[in-house]
Amino acid sequence: MRQFLGRVILIFLCLLVLATRICSGHNQRRKIILSGAFSLSGGWKAGKMLVSAMMAVDYVNNRSNLLPGYQLDLYWGDTKCDPGHGLKILFEALTKLPHKTLIFGASCSQVTEYMAKVSQQYNLLQISYISESPVLSNREIFHNFFRTYPSSSSLDPVIIQLLNRFGWKKIALIYQLQSGFSVRMSKLVERLRSHGISVSTRMSVRFKEDLVTAINLIKESQTRIIFAELFSDKTREVICQAYHLNMTTSKYVWILSGWHNPNWWIKNTTINLSESYCSDSVLSEALDGHFSFNAASSPSITDKTVSGQSSADWLKEFHQYQQKYNTSLFQGAEEFAPFSYDAIIAVALMLNRSINDLAKKNKLLENVTYHDKEALEIMKFHMERVKFNGITGPVAFSKSGDRNAIAVIKRLIDGKDVSIGYYSSEQREMKWNYSIPINWANPGNKTPLDGPKIELVPETVPLFLQIFLCSLSAFGILLTLSFITLNIYYKNEKVIKISSPNVNNVIGFSGIACFVSVILFSIDSHEHRFSEKLAIVHCWSQLWLFCLGFTTAYAALIAKTWRIYKIFNKTKVKYQVIKDKQLYLIIFCMVAFEIFTLFLWTVIDPIKIKEANGTIQIHNEGDLIIVPTHARCVIPFAITWTIILCSYNGIMLIFGSVLTWKIRKIPMTVANESKSIAIAIYSALICSIIAGVSNFVISSNSLVIRFSIVGVLVVITTCVTECSVFAPKVR
Repeated sequence: MRQFLGRVILIFLCLLVLATRICSGHNQRRKIILSGAFSLSGGWKAGKMLVSAMMAVDYVNNRSNLLPGYQLDLYWGDTKCDPGHGLKILFEALTKLPHKTLIFGASCSQVTEYMAKVSQQYNLLQISYISESPVLSNREIFHNFFRTYPSSSSLDPVIIQLLNRFGWKKIALIYQLQSGFSVRMSKLVERLRSHGISVSTRMSVRFKEDLVTAINLIKESQTRIIFAELFSDKTREVICQAYHLNMTTSKYVWILSGWHNPNWWIKNTTINLSESYCSDSVLSEALDGHFSFNAASSPSITDKTVSGQSSADWLKEFHQYQQKYNTSLFQGAEEFAPFSYDAIIAVALMLNRSINDLAKKNKLLENVTYHDKEALEIMKFHMERVKFNGITGPVAFSKSGDRNAIAVIKRLIDGKDVSIGYYSSEQREMKWNYSIPINWANPGNKTPLDGPKIELVPETVPLFLQIFLCSLSAFGILLTLSFITLNIYYKNEKVIKISSPNVNNVIGFSGIACFVSVILFSIDSHEHRFSEKLAIVHCWSQLWLFCLGFTTAYAALIAKTWRIYKIFNKTKVKYQVIKDKQLYLIIFCMVAFEIFTLFLWTVIDPIKIKEANGTIQIHNEGDLIIVPTHARCVIPFAITWTIILCSYNGIMLIFGSVLTWKIRKIPMTVANESKSIAIAIYSALICSIIAGVSNFVISSNSLVIRFSIVGVLVVITTCVTECSVFAPKVR
């Protein structure tokens, strides 16, 4: 009996020792430490992503086929979404035991950028679960970086798909002044333009003053589709300012980044922005109907993942798991929790595949030290080849460490984000959920415009005004031709002969040239569908005819005035003969300078045809803007040439006026042209002054007013001149 009991006790002791050894072996699993960085406070909270990462660590440690003989541990710290805190956590992790195998994080892109630059100096891999900055895609700077959340630039096609669906071809961009946002916007602008979408305004903001200015400039651009990428606090301020400028009405559409936490605008605080105040309720009203987009955390509810669960099953398990972390520290970013879970799975798969390759190099996973380039290359090699079906969909990395993912477009309807479409960046395919109606608060459910519809309407001079001035010009031409005909027919009559009929003919034909220039001006303003070459010839013809006509006519008048002055400049009339050829010489000299100046003008500073806009007309509550347009003869240095010609002709008119003043007392019975010439010259001087003042007062784009004033002044001046010269001779 004693012998039997002794054997039983011996067997029991053996079993006890064996069980102890088994348990001891289990507890002595070699540890692999990951250094985690999470934003648990500060600008953006990602507490739920930390919870899901710890859930993934537990899953890996409970799987016998993942890292057998190893235990994965996650040491973590709060970066507060601040680069300084992030670097502090990183340095503490690297300088304290135990040794860290990989850097896991961070939450905010600006923190991740700094940490990734440091971690690669230690030859460590780093993987982020939410950082989306396109800067991190640059392999020349970030050699060892990977992420399970796609780069924001890879989501740009979502914006294009949304714009195309509603026919919007113009957009305004506003973003926070930060390297990641700036790079993203630069790439977005290029992509939008390549798809025929114009970017009317691109504004960066940093301070509140920048924000107010930026929103006002966007409103002035009259662009009604606005994409904003800013942190939540700054986005609240932007929406507040837009609300007070009536830029959140049904006429405007706002598109925001979707990585904000749910109900991010509710802070139980009132915004005070440049005398603009917004409560949470005001922001809720302003944001209703806005669009947002981000990578889909659970694109497929039913597909099985690498863990054998569906996304729906995982979500149920996650909700149960997070109960033990239900504190204020572990809050925020619940929607993106699956991305950190998949990031841990990707790390576990990479490490699992690296064990054998490290063994071939006589290295153990737990003994890999910092600055081990050989171990780094092995891990990097296997990370680049990780491929599995995760909670967030298919997980695989590109050569730049980025991940293609499925994006979701959401719209805030009655305070709830509703998914209206999914975009696959790998397949480049958009799938809209047409079962969700898109309702607009516009009459007839009309889709908002991307800006006022602008109609360019050719501006013409009213037909009655055109006919009126052309009729006056035609009448003036006929009248002048009648005067010339009588002047030639009765040239031997004393009253005509002593007035130099040939010089009178010069004045007559010069007047006709001025009348023709008015008709050309009318045609130019009424019909500007010429070919460019013909239009240029037309512009020069109008200019040359008027300038030469005006100068020649008044050069002839001044020559005649000079002759009277020379003859009657003494108290006693002295017989003096001044032949016509002397007058011709004076006329030629005066006109020669004008021709020389016009020739230089034509050669050096050619005319260009450009469209000019008149006064805009706003219709349909700002939805329609009619812009009258007309072709203009534009000369780059027109002011310089105008000053030269006006100065010359002004001196000529002043000289003529002085001469007429000096001969004002000559009896009409002796020389019946002195008073007539004075009337012609004074009228030209007065009309020139009126035209000069009007040119500065009236906008150059006011076609009708300019045509009326210029046309009337030219016709009046020319008619007065012709009648003053010829009418007194008609008996």
